[in-house]
Amino acid sequence: MADVSLDETEQEYADNLMALPLALSEHIDRPDTQESVDVDTPFSWCVCEMPEGDFPRVRVFNDFDATLRHVGKLEGEEVSAWIFFGTPISFTQPDNDGVRYLITSRREAFRLPTSTSEEILSVSREHVSNLNIQEDGWLGEPSLTKSAHASYYVHEAPRNDEFDPSDDDDEGRGEALEI
Repeated sequence: MADVSLDETEQEYADNLMALPLALSEHIDRPDTQESVDVDTPFSWCVCEMPEGDFPRVRVFNDFDATLRHVGKLEGEEVSAWIFFGTPISFTQPDNDGVRYLITSRREAFRLPTSTSEEILSVSREHVSNLNIQEDGWLGEPSLTKSAHASYYVHEAPRNDEFDPSDDDDEGRGEALEI
């Protein structure tokens, strides 16, 4: 079991459970633990972008400075952005039976349930090796996934000139002002 983050009310509840006798508390579900899932992809700085009129995408950066420069470049654009530090987890396109799988590690995948009563099943990654990743994250009608961007998870490093002032920006060019 792994520790998870709790809000104030959940934390108070979990603390009160610790005061109960062990024989009793073992039979009560605790909000501060969850089953551990093997995720072997390292954490990265990520920006989830939702451009107006286009599909959202997650951009993955290896360092914090590049992340900040990228978000700064988005200022004034018609886009919403969320920054997180973590691991974007992919899922597959449907197999022949219409089933998708969440890829959590090099060894394990989980079948996505189609109902709340369906059991969560872990399968070997080899079982889904012939399936393509759903790059754009789309779960709807496949014909509607025509995005202008080829990849949902964009691992990129900025070009050297990407953050230079634009040509129409006269500020900071060292030109003397006459008084």
